[in-house]
Amino acid sequence: GGGGGGAGGGGVGGMISSSSSSYSSSSPPPSLFSSESVDAEVAAYAALRKAKAKVKAAEKEMKEAAIANAMAAAAAAELMSPPPLPPAPPAGRVRATDETLREAGIALREKSGGLVEWQLVWDLMRAGRPETARELFYQRTTRTPSITGLWEQWARFELLQGDAERARGLYRAALLHAEGQPRARAESLRKWAVMEFGAGETTTSAGLFERALNVLQEAAEAAAAAEAG
Repeated sequence: GGGGGGAGGGGVGGMISSSSSSYSSSSPPPSLFSSESVDAEVAAYAALRKAKAKVKAAEKEMKEAAIANAMAAAAAAELMSPPPLPPAPPAGRVRATDETLREAGIALREKSGGLVEWQLVWDLMRAGRPETARELFYQRTTRTPSITGLWEQWARFELLQGDAERARGLYRAALLHAEGQPRARAESLRKWAVMEFGAGETTTSAGLFERALNVLQEAAEAAAAAEAG
């Protein structure tokens, strides 16, 4: 029995001795804080700080871009706002109402279509005959619906009459007739966006500006793909 215990003791002692002998003075036990692990942690921390700095820089750039876009939209709204009514002509040169209506009648009989003369529109407004100007716009858009500038002109006229909702409908008509014409569509969207910005509809205005940019970008990508093919 004692011998067995001695043998068992020797076995345990042998295990301890064997385990201890695996670490010699020339091979110290590995450390959890070796230079390699410390360097890795320092590098990871530096990368994290760099990433955070990039995020902050990106956020700052986005804020600055948003401010710049708002300022550009304000400038565009000021430039594209409907022009004021021209001052009344000097005495003796005021166009009589019957003369204005006679010129409107001539314009209504024209079969060529195209844009309406703004001076005639102003004269009809001063004469209290906006319905005649509206009739002229209706006739021209019926004859030449593909001229998007005509729809935009009509929209500006309705805006001067205080009917923003009708102006929106005319901008939609301009987009409908500008299908396949990316530049014309983008221009109609931009003018519509300027109108909404002036009306205080900033969210709608921003969306329309974005649509205009997307139209131009898609057209550029399609052209590049066609050239590459």
